[in-house]
Amino acid sequence: QLATSLTIAASGAIGRSELDGAVGARDHTERMLPHFGIHVERRGSVLVVDGPQTFQGCDMRVPGDPSAAAFWLAAAAIVPGARIAVRGVCLNPTRIGFVRALERMGAQVRIAIETEIPEPSGTIEVSYAPLRGITLGEDEIPMIIDELPLLGVVAAYASGTTSVRGAAELRVKESDRIEVLADGLRALGGSVQTVPDGFDVVGTGLDGGRIESGGDHRLAMAFAIGALAARGEVTIGDAGCVAISHPSFFEDLERLAQ
Repeated sequence: QLATSLTIAASGAIGRSELDGAVGARDHTERMLPHFGIHVERRGSVLVVDGPQTFQGCDMRVPGDPSAAAFWLAAAAIVPGARIAVRGVCLNPTRIGFVRALERMGAQVRIAIETEIPEPSGTIEVSYAPLRGITLGEDEIPMIIDELPLLGVVAAYASGTTSVRGAAELRVKESDRIEVLADGLRALGGSVQTVPDGFDVVGTGLDGGRIESGGDHRLAMAFAIGALAARGEVTIGDAGCVAISHPSFFEDLERLAQ
């Protein structure tokens, strides 16, 4: 977000701006600006913008959000016999870390790129298969940061241990996502240990029980998906917070689960 703000500001500045330090970050803005007539140049880790430049209008189709799609993909990955295809979703390599993680865990994943403009997008299909634990290191975190709480819930259904490190940023999101995740998993009979920058989840499956979302939409949705494969009924406190990013989430979930 900071790189995006500075890049747009640089396009209106007098002279050359060089922005360094955003390697591996989401590059939606860098890909989008040329469609509006703004020239940017990538030189290794440095983004070069000469200004001032003038924006030109254009027609653009915005791909679907991979972070929103992730919940439905996770559902297919943990419910025996399930399959789902999400169409028109962004397939930018910096945004599909969760899909790649599901792939490594053993889920059946198929990705079909259908357009490259303004960036790769298409269909992601996930089918259930027995899952296994994986390890995620610091270099992978930028591509999966928003989906890590969901990954923690999925990990409860994967054999072995799933370990995440380098994700201290999770502690300063809408909630302390590491601790809210851990509290919820333990309330449902899961096995989890936390560290300052991550967590370890042992795949024991989940029981019924009550969890608190902490007012965090991603945690509420993650546990709702996890409840689909739980051994009992799951109650989610303050579930209305899902409206922050997906107001129709529970209606869509009910429709898909029938």
